[in-house]
Amino acid sequence: MKNYKILALLLTAFISGCELIINESPHDNIDQITGFYEVDEWSETLDAQSFFQLSIYRNNQRNGKIYIDNFYNAEIEVFAEVNGYKIQIPLQQVGYYEIEGIGSFYEGELTMTYSVTYIDTRSQIIDICNAICTKQ
Repeated sequence: MKNYKILALLLTAFISGCELIINESPHDNIDQITGFYEVDEWSETLDAQSFFQLSIYRNNQRNGKIYIDNFYNAEIEVFAEVNGYKIQIPLQQVGYYEIEGIGSFYEGELTMTYSVTYIDTRSQIIDICNAICTKQ
């Protein structure tokens, strides 16, 4: 009976150890998200649709961070945080643009909703956009 208790304890420890190996880091999906995309963007503010390309690559210096190049088809680069298949674009200012948004990745498609505020000395335009990005 004593041997069965030891065997059960070892088996429990082994299974617990396997679970630690199986669980993914929330940032393990970055390699699936990085790449080139065809973008279909809809501006709710301007009631207009546009098509363009963007690229996403990882930030090798900081775990869980990516860069999105040609964001908003404005030849600007924004950074985002990845947690699982969710993307958070924190509030940031790039040139004349102030940007923030969210997104999610599923089976080669990245959907994003974001606001882009154009800051000028004469005016301030806030554009709310939805984008469907298909990985190439």
